[in-house]
Amino acid sequence: MTTARFYCLAFQTILLTLVLAACSKKAESVTLNTSAFDAAPAAIKASWDAAAACAAKKNYLGAATNLISVLDDAKDLSAEQKEVLQKSWTELGEKAYAVAETGDKAAIEAMLAIRNSKYGRPEGR
Repeated sequence: MTTARFYCLAFQTILLTLVLAACSKKAESVTLNTSAFDAAPAAIKASWDAAAACAAKKNYLGAATNLISVLDDAKDLSAEQKEVLQKSWTELGEKAYAVAETGDKAAIEAMLAIRNSKYGRPEGR
């Protein structure tokens, strides 16, 4: 084996390893703070818990759908719960967007649900 051929083979092996490592990188799930909603009204807590379960499974559409339900009833939340909800909504959007960029159809559906909800865009946009 010639030196040039050896270096070419080594380069291809390293490149393939890097590509495989990048492709196998799993998207992190969104973690929702369930304890913040322990004192929430029952219907809101149920939606929050369902959103948390969906988020843990990287089911971004299910998480978004349930968080939209919580957002609809945000007037019944404490200031702390509203803050946790807003942070979670933002984190979900960011993670779903990152996964959607890879072509994941379910994440794309979640991004469309987020974008098309009345909470998906800042006021005036």
